[in-house]
Amino acid sequence: MSNKLLFKNKILINKLKNKNINNNSNDANTDKKNIYENFDWKTYIENYEDLRRAGIDNKKKALIHWIKYGKNEGRQYIFSEDHFDKLYPDFDIKYYKSKYNDMKNITDYEVKKHYFIYGCHQKRLYNNKIKIIIVCDEWNDIDCRIATGGNLALYNLGKLINEKTSQTNIYAKMYPFNRINKKNPYCNQFANDNEINDRTILLYPDGNEYNPLKSKYVIRWILLEIGTKYRDSYFYKKWDKTDFVYHWEKSLNNEKIKILNITNINPLFYNKKYTKSIESCYLIKKRNLCINEKINYIHPKYSILIDNLKTEEISEILNKSEYFYCYDLKSFLMIAGILCNTKVILIPDNRTKEEFINNSIFNNFIEISKFFAWGINDIQSINYNDDDLIKIIKYIENLSSSVDIFLDDIDSFFNNKTYNIPTVYNIYYK
Repeated sequence: MSNKLLFKNKILINKLKNKNINNNSNDANTDKKNIYENFDWKTYIENYEDLRRAGIDNKKKALIHWIKYGKNEGRQYIFSEDHFDKLYPDFDIKYYKSKYNDMKNITDYEVKKHYFIYGCHQKRLYNNKIKIIIVCDEWNDIDCRIATGGNLALYNLGKLINEKTSQTNIYAKMYPFNRINKKNPYCNQFANDNEINDRTILLYPDGNEYNPLKSKYVIRWILLEIGTKYRDSYFYKKWDKTDFVYHWEKSLNNEKIKILNITNINPLFYNKKYTKSIESCYLIKKRNLCINEKINYIHPKYSILIDNLKTEEISEILNKSEYFYCYDLKSFLMIAGILCNTKVILIPDNRTKEEFINNSIFNNFIEISKFFAWGINDIQSINYNDDDLIKIIKYIENLSSSVDIFLDDIDSFFNNKTYNIPTVYNIYYK
């Protein structure tokens, strides 16, 4: 900070020392006191997570921020029960008082204020539940429209956990990395920085390095197997060996792998009985992330690319297309194509069709091979009817039963029961 700026900030603080400033708070007495003497800087920065992230960690910095910005923004520097209740809707007063002797003989207001300023940093437990915090990206409108994607899967997982555990002691909260909590169709319970404790486990999607939130317990959810350009074959070395691991599908030949799959069928994908007015469309998406593979592009020259289109647009194109060339072997859009009655041609990698099926979410669906072609020379194998479509829909819907197994695992781990959860060491070091 320049000497000129330091001098200006010093002037601001000196002015406060000698001048009463009216603050819009609910406490009329506070309005009459000198702001400098009564400015509760700890409460101020606890009230606003963005201040802590900006490195505001003492009275001087907090006061300067309030003078320059906070006052005009209507920010409060006193403790507010209403604000606390919004931040911690799951705070259990009775539990907190009974667990900590120094809390037994004080008011509910004082209990909340203690946790807000001190207890959260001491990692005190404020309820007896197990909390799964799901690290994700900010929700955005594209997530609502695109048929699939890792971020949508994360929010949908939060929704399913809370639906399945409404009567139990496990629940989920979302944690967008940029701390922008947006309303979405799935999970609208959000965690903050200060609620990670010994009854919390963080779930990171596979692209996250290390453990930036410093949680004692961690789950790595492998949506896209390591071994791509952005997740090289040694990416797991950035994780702790004791971190738990769940996979979206059985992408490795390892018997210890456990599946956590919540494939969601978008209702926009169904057979609209259109005339096939488009010869073909194609999808590349994640296929170009694969390392050591030269992609053989075989789609016709005038085929329509559907990468990054809205769901409504993709549904229309798939319904009107005779063929769908799908290079992304991880995309749910291959199923969307089947539901929209287009002939799906998966562009093979170095595996056989049988090997692909065995390492996919369809490894237990015997009839899957007749729903798609494994390359242009396998088109004759596509042979299914409406009754077959009902079977594949039921199979996909039943995949969410893996969430029940996952929740049983987490419950067993925290309650000292026998559990069998693979770790980074089990999967990648042995």
